[in-house]
Amino acid sequence: MKIIEKGKGFTARARFIDMSTSEIQKNFFKLKINNMKHLEEAYNEMSKDTFKHIDLDENEVTFFIQDGPIKEVGENGLQAVDILEFTKHLFASLNKAYPCRENALTITKIEEAIHWQTARTADRENRKVEGTNVV
Repeated sequence: MKIIEKGKGFTARARFIDMSTSEIQKNFFKLKINNMKHLEEAYNEMSKDTFKHIDLDENEVTFFIQDGPIKEVGENGLQAVDILEFTKHLFASLNKAYPCRENALTITKIEEAIHWQTARTADRENRKVEGTNVV
């Protein structure tokens, strides 16, 4: 496991495993924050459909990432946009407790990223290639 970002109060790690080696092993992204309250608030804001792909344990959250196109392999994890949603809710919780311009701007930029990913999905659905490896 490689630490990809380390800062005051949090550590983010990413680990990617070949899914074919074991059904138990999954692609995942782990985020550790020293204040469980904010993780719980973000977790509770997420859609019920995503809960099965997110583990919340003490001060750590693990995201299980989709491996392969859903139409080809079925749903087995989160999309990157789901992690953006969680992150948006996390920053909203933090901004509620510690309001500042930078947190508000971060939330806005995350919402912008979600907007563009939603537009991308809509375009792929219109072209009937969503859920496949077709560009």
